[in-house]
Amino acid sequence: EGSLPSTPLASRETLTIDYVADVGDGFDSTYAVAWAVLQETLNVSFPAGGEDGRPESLRAGDILVFGGDQVYPAASRREYERRFLAPYEMALRGAARSGSTPDVYAVPGNHDWYDSLTSFSRIFLADAGFPRADERSPTECDTPQRRSYFAMRLRHGWWLLGTDVQLGSDIDGHQLRYFEEVNEQIPAGDRVILCTAEPYWLDPKAAQSREHGTAPTALDRLARTILIDDVGETKVWVSIAGDIHHYMRYEESDSENPRQKITAGGGGAFLHPTHTPWGRHITERRVEGGSPPKEFRRAARFPPACVSARLAWLNWLFLLKNPSFGVVTGVLYTVIAIVFLQAYSVWDQKSDLAVANATSTMYAPTGPERKLLFLSPGDADVGDPLLRRDDLPPQIVFRQQREAPLLSRPKPNERVRPLAADMLMFEDSSPTTIAKELTPTVWTTLTGVLTQILAMTNPIDSLFSMVLFLVILIGFILFSDLPNVIWRIVLGGVHALVHIALAFLFVVLVVYWLRTWLTLPKWAANPTMIAISFSIGWVVGSLTVGAYLWVSLLFGNHWNAGFSSLRVENWKCFLRLRITEDGLTIYPIGIRKLPEFRAVESEPSSPDKGSWLEPLDPQWTPCLIEQPIRIPLD
Repeated sequence: EGSLPSTPLASRETLTIDYVADVGDGFDSTYAVAWAVLQETLNVSFPAGGEDGRPESLRAGDILVFGGDQVYPAASRREYERRFLAPYEMALRGAARSGSTPDVYAVPGNHDWYDSLTSFSRIFLADAGFPRADERSPTECDTPQRRSYFAMRLRHGWWLLGTDVQLGSDIDGHQLRYFEEVNEQIPAGDRVILCTAEPYWLDPKAAQSREHGTAPTALDRLARTILIDDVGETKVWVSIAGDIHHYMRYEESDSENPRQKITAGGGGAFLHPTHTPWGRHITERRVEGGSPPKEFRRAARFPPACVSARLAWLNWLFLLKNPSFGVVTGVLYTVIAIVFLQAYSVWDQKSDLAVANATSTMYAPTGPERKLLFLSPGDADVGDPLLRRDDLPPQIVFRQQREAPLLSRPKPNERVRPLAADMLMFEDSSPTTIAKELTPTVWTTLTGVLTQILAMTNPIDSLFSMVLFLVILIGFILFSDLPNVIWRIVLGGVHALVHIALAFLFVVLVVYWLRTWLTLPKWAANPTMIAISFSIGWVVGSLTVGAYLWVSLLFGNHWNAGFSSLRVENWKCFLRLRITEDGLTIYPIGIRKLPEFRAVESEPSSPDKGSWLEPLDPQWTPCLIEQPIRIPLD
């Protein structure tokens, strides 16, 4: 249990370690990071105002650590091949390294566990070579790791530990015993670099509710009750994690040689925000019997908060960025529309009935003054007789309804002529005039539909409607991510009611207008209404979801959904750590914008047969996110 993996690279006098997390999403972004990581030497430009602004050449890592979630959205052999192994195989083939390739280690994230770690084990734990060794790509990296967690003794008093937190941010008993035995082998004064798949020092829910001091996690206990020295202080000086797809560094407050907690999940997955919901300061959770909690302050983030906030506005383009999502809202709005219209007996019209048999009839006589007359059978013996439909001129607008008229009935003293129970006068038939004249009747129409549902005139239909709306309400409440249950119900309920109201207003009124002003064949009426309802739901529903995510981000909510929907490929990052006899130096390397690549074919005589991509701009260089972080030896 306590045996440590042996690798000759770890004993080098000057050792470089590359850390990459959250890869295997978009090919372009994953390949850009892989290309930068695997180059034998990488030129990086320093931030403005630092180190004279001149590029520095950094030697490639001797050890490459993947920090979790090697593939999105779910692990499978095919997805690993397509999203993860293929870009790294191409990048390694095109790197043209004259020296040795790095040894590869990995810690699994929750996405790697979706196939019970089968694919992860086949790639990293079976000594099969990374990314693969075959006739197409003889160049490979060794994978000395034999478990999903590891510990490695480095030079100059440094140790590298990697944990497996499985699916539930937990550590099993075998793993805990392994790290207990490892801790016994760590001499006094040595320091630990702890690699985890999740940033255990951050709690998004606590950050949203501005509450701290929540229950400690298994990683808290590992770092502050197991990996501790004789005086009760933790041996962990640098904690590195992925899972959150950006770069953010916290350092210990009020310390001349501060400990570091770094989130660097920018290996290829979609971007997460940096402007919300993370606080400026974090305090470690209290762990019984562990080292005293320390306070950390935020020291750097990438992309900058102003850029992150501007990117959030892209949620207003939700429809364009996520066109397939409209299928969900289209179906939702169509079902809501059918329920509303069916409750008011408007959906299924028997338009072939004679006018005289209708509950109400609407027609427009010819002449310079266009009128809509709403007749009821009770008025048949007053004034002009009712006409059969065949007797009506072709330009007459015909409307028939089974139960009650849609439009409100005027008061008795508002009758214009004794022939009509209801009458509306139009100067012309333009859409503006019609909308203006119909506005007073819209509210009555909408409230009439709700009354029909709530009155349970048809108990089966009404009960189905209530159950449907209840399911919609619960679904939106579960979608809300507020930490407080009451506010989650309020926010989710408001979101659901907005969609129901929009479906009510847009779809029902459009269907009503079409039923009123268009004469459709019976076989085409309902399919046309369904197609129109679905189209409106596709557009209006998607725009509403985008607006909801944008508003939520203002308050620090839905930071995952609000940015995953944006599909931002730029702003990627990884870490390069250099260990020398003077201490540890961390180079946080960022890629603000993905370069354009061109395809390159290998020479026929080359041992690495195949193709790869290289940047079109040979001067393209990644940048340092901030000045190198130096942790000297005491």
